[in-house]
Amino acid sequence: MDTQDEQAVRAMTASADALTVDAQGRVRIKDELLAHVEVKSRVVLVGTLTRIELWSEEHFDMALPAVSALAETAFYGGY
Repeated sequence: MDTQDEQAVRAMTASADALTVDAQGRVRIKDELLAHVEVKSRVVLVGTLTRIELWSEEHFDMALPAVSALAETAFYGGY
């Protein structure tokens, strides 16, 4: 990667946090991250092959219909 790519990756991962699991299998998500994704009450965790995305339930519901058509074409378009 060149310097500009490295800086972009650093900017995207600067707020990354190592999570630990408690005895009941729960993780604590920082208040700052919850505020950044505008969580009001419920969180949606989405596995995206190489990472886990954190969404507020409201924003995920708004984004899902647009993504669904793309996923349908990507996975089933050739069949």
